[in-house]
Amino acid sequence: MTEFPEQYEIFLKKARSDLALAKIGYNAHDSGVDQATLIFHLQQAAEKLIKAILAFSEVHFEKTHDIRMLMDLCVRSGIELPHYVKKLMELNPYAVIGRYDIVDVDESCLKSIFR
Repeated sequence: MTEFPEQYEIFLKKARSDLALAKIGYNAHDSGVDQATLIFHLQQAAEKLIKAILAFSEVHFEKTHDIRMLMDLCVRSGIELPHYVKKLMELNPYAVIGRYDIVDVDESCLKSIFR
């Protein structure tokens, strides 16, 4: 009998995948990868990682792409997050923008994330 992965394991695997895609795109400077697409994958990785934490802690969350809302839910649920995680809220707009709009992305934003 095959054991099914837990919900948090699925979110963690998908977060790692989004982060890997963003790193590949970032490291392939001349590939023509749109930077907004990279930021979109970073936003997705952050969102899914927080969802993995919530699922692991058995905290129910609504379907959302709002990192701030997910982080607030962590706090209300007694889940202590490192202070630097608040910086991830800057990725919130890219949940949709990265998919549908053309935006300019500050190169320093990408560099600070991939340090």
